[in-house]
Amino acid sequence: LTLQWRAAPLVRWGLVWPALWLLIEWSFSLGDLAMPWLRLGQLQAPSGPFASALPFGGALLAGACMWVTAAGIAVAWRLRHRAALAPVLVLPAAGVTAAQLVWTEPAGPLAARLVQPGLSSDQRQSESAVQALLRHYRDAVANSQAALVVTPQLALPKTAAALPPGYLDGVARIASQRQADLMLGLFAEGQDGGLHNAVLSLGASGTQRYLKHQLFPFGEFVPWRAWIGRWMNASMGVALQDTSRGPGEAEPLRVGGHRAAVAVCFEAAFGNAWRNQAAAADLLVNVSSDGSIVSPQVSRQFLQMTQTRALEFQKPLLRSSDVNGSYAI
Repeated sequence: LTLQWRAAPLVRWGLVWPALWLLIEWSFSLGDLAMPWLRLGQLQAPSGPFASALPFGGALLAGACMWVTAAGIAVAWRLRHRAALAPVLVLPAAGVTAAQLVWTEPAGPLAARLVQPGLSSDQRQSESAVQALLRHYRDAVANSQAALVVTPQLALPKTAAALPPGYLDGVARIASQRQADLMLGLFAEGQDGGLHNAVLSLGASGTQRYLKHQLFPFGEFVPWRAWIGRWMNASMGVALQDTSRGPGEAEPLRVGGHRAAVAVCFEAAFGNAWRNQAAAADLLVNVSSDGSIVSPQVSRQFLQMTQTRALEFQKPLLRSSDVNGSYAI
């Protein structure tokens, strides 16, 4: 449409360039190698001039507003006419003055506890650390007054079968006695014998689980394994095992008297993939890990990403992590 619009070339390209950029941002959310991490519109969260666009069209619409404004300024600068800036400023002025769209209603209070063990993923591998974590999570459930206790991603780097006999049953019994639920990150065995990055919920609402679908390239699976995998196995001296992929569509988990839409780690970047699950929920939960890449910049990006999802879906969001970045939005 922008290419066919009959206007001066300078004006037309002021619209074509934002459209091309949005096409690139959208394409980064497709396929197994999808990485929609750096969508420009996420910079508007939580209170940028175009944050009011997030409930209408998400990060892509907010990014479009930014690009169109920038292109308009460039056109006005090229025309050397100050009056041309007036219509350009209409869009950000409208964004600042627009009332925030609120199309959801509160679903009642929730007392939640986010358990942050303070150990990175590498530090959680030793057997002594696992034993300490087992006690830590059990005590968190037993001593908390919260209706929902949330641990980080892979809070226990084991499968349920590898845990001490009766551990999960005991924690579930403690949670049930308090009319509470625990969301625990661990590995789950798949039907094909592979391992899933999973979230297991135990307690008053029964046993449920969420299996991560959007896997991290080269971290949880090796793309083009036929030739890249062979080279990586040879260079690292160990055979790499891919994490199994969960189903593309998932139902919210019923925990703490609420319906929780779950995303594991960078799945929170995929607003389009999370949307259906979030629409059927009244709470968003992102279990993650910041210990593998300790970076203030990555932490800020995760914060803006989750703020963007909360604004897009108009739902409260809980994020639990291992060493930092645990918060409620």
